[in-house]
Amino acid sequence: YSEVIYAITIANTSNDVNVWGSTNGGESWQIISPTVFSQKAMRLDITPADPNHLYCAFINSGGSLDVMKTGDHGLTWMTVASGLAVSGFDFYKCEFEISNLSPNLIYYGDVNFRVARYNGSQWFSGPQDTGMHADIRDIKLYPAGPGYESLLVGSDGGVQFSTCNVNDVIEGTATISWGELNGEGLSITQIYGLGVWNRNPNAIFGGQDIGTWRINGDSYSHEDIGDGAFTSVNEYFNTFGVGGNQSGKKYTTDSG
Repeated sequence: YSEVIYAITIANTSNDVNVWGSTNGGESWQIISPTVFSQKAMRLDITPADPNHLYCAFINSGGSLDVMKTGDHGLTWMTVASGLAVSGFDFYKCEFEISNLSPNLIYYGDVNFRVARYNGSQWFSGPQDTGMHADIRDIKLYPAGPGYESLLVGSDGGVQFSTCNVNDVIEGTATISWGELNGEGLSITQIYGLGVWNRNPNAIFGGQDIGTWRINGDSYSHEDIGDGAFTSVNEYFNTFGVGGNQSGKKYTTDSG
């Protein structure tokens, strides 16, 4: 299969995502998507536990996650799991990995890190992200001894790690617990907007995942949650400022 390549497209404002396949090293491509339902996000994986199948995860028409697989380069697809819980699985938060040790264990991420497990009769899915920051950006799997695998997960809060017994997680007798690899030097944040009054020592600012804050001298007050967006102040009126968040909400303060 050295000439076989698979790829997906990604769309932000349009539902124009497809799975593409090439059997001649990329000289030509065909759409091999498992569904005609419009998508903003799909994810692919091939696991060493089932190397003859390509797996695809996507949001179904009901808003939950379906997983399908193909063993003939997209000519036919079989349902692996359907109706898995999601929260914000979209074009920039849509991580998906099949366990390297068993196709009955799926790791996936959107706002939360989630696990789907098949115990031989039915699928169970849900978050396993206690102590983990929201917004999952990447999932990597590594061998960790017979029956075990290690996970590295990148989120908006840095990097978390865990090692789990795969069979125990599948059977539901164990859940995944997390440590972090951020160390002492990753105490950072991203500031989207800063407004400073020029006639007093106060300011307002919006930051990634920490919301919008107001500084009054030596004290801080939390104005809004989520992603604080751009902020500004009126330099002529020391008591007026404006802020917002990722949902487009705008608000003002008259006590700068």
